[in-house]
Amino acid sequence: MRATKLIALVSLAFASFMVAERALAYAQTMQWNGATIELKGSGEAHYLGFIDVYEAALYGKPGVAARQLLTRDVPMCLRLDYQRAVSREDIVKAAETVLKRQNEASALEPLRARIDRFHAAYVDVGDDDHYVLCYAPDAGSELALNGKTVVRIKGRDFAAHYFALWLGEQPLSESLKEALLSE
Repeated sequence: MRATKLIALVSLAFASFMVAERALAYAQTMQWNGATIELKGSGEAHYLGFIDVYEAALYGKPGVAARQLLTRDVPMCLRLDYQRAVSREDIVKAAETVLKRQNEASALEPLRARIDRFHAAYVDVGDDDHYVLCYAPDAGSELALNGKTVVRIKGRDFAAHYFALWLGEQPLSESLKEALLSE
C-alpha cells in the first residue's frame, strides 16, 4: 500500500513537471488576422486543484501590457490545449457559471444571443485537442478547434465579457489568470 502511494506521488510529481515543461514551449509570437501578437503568459487549469484539464497561453499586441488587454481594443488570442477529455456540456456549464458570477443578468441580456451562438459551436474535446479564441477590432471574436474556425462573433462587448472568463474578476481560475497575465 505504501509503495503504491509512493509511486502515485512520484508519478504525479513527474507529470506536474512534464506539464510545466510543456507550458514553456509556447511560441513567443503568433500570427492572427494579419497581426503579429506576442506571448504574454501561460499556465495550467486544474480541476479540484490537481487534475490537469488544459494548458493555456495568452497572446496580445506588442507594447500592450497583458493586464490592459481586456480594456483596450487590440488583437489578442487565448490558446487552450486540453490534457483530458472534456464534454461540451461541461465547457458551457463552466462558462455560464463564471459569466453569471461576473455579471448582472441585465449586463448579459444584450449579449445572450451571441453567447448562445458561441456556446452552440463547442464540441466535446479530447486529450491533444486545442481551442484558440482570438479577437481583433476589425474581425470580432473567432473560435477555432484544432485550427478550424467554428464560429465568429462580432462586437468588442462580447470579446470583453468572454475573455474575462479567464482574465477578469472572479475568473475560472485565479492562479491561471495570474499565470496568463505574468509577462
